Amino acid sequence: MIKQWKRIQFLFRTSTIKRLFTKHNENPLKAALAISLGVFIGILPLWGAMLILGVASAHLLKLNKPLVLLATNIHFTPLFPIIAFFCLKIGFLVTGNNFGFPAMNEINLELLRSYFWFYVIGSLPIALITASITGLITFASIHAVKLYRIPR
Repeated sequence: MIKQWKRIQFLFRTSTIKRLFTKHNENPLKAALAISLGVFIGILPLWGAMLILGVASAHLLKLNKPLVLLATNIHFTPLFPIIAFFCLKIGFLVTGNNFGFPAMNEINLELLRSYFWFYVIGSLPIALITASITGLITFASIHAVKLYRIPR
């Protein structure tokens, strides 16, 4: 029991968490790619498989797995309506249909099924654009921090 408690304490130390997320000489490009991959997978409609696909693809591409897991959680509850709205909007725009909100009493299972495909179609460009932007911002941030780091 004491051995298990020490293992749990070790996992939640600040230095351990910091070491998991920052490899000392990690390339800024690889970190940016890891976050981009996580955001891309997080926006795609792969509910229930996002984390598994994120870790598997990070392992295959030899990217930082904790960064991919962190970025995959972009699809958490407060952001989901915003992401869903833009995915539906882009999906309707790509297919050439008019986008309109149904009234609450018009929502049924058939309507949700038909809107799902617009969501899938719209999620691909949204995921690509968002992943590209977050990757560029991450790369620039990490590069700037490493460039302007004050030596001790």
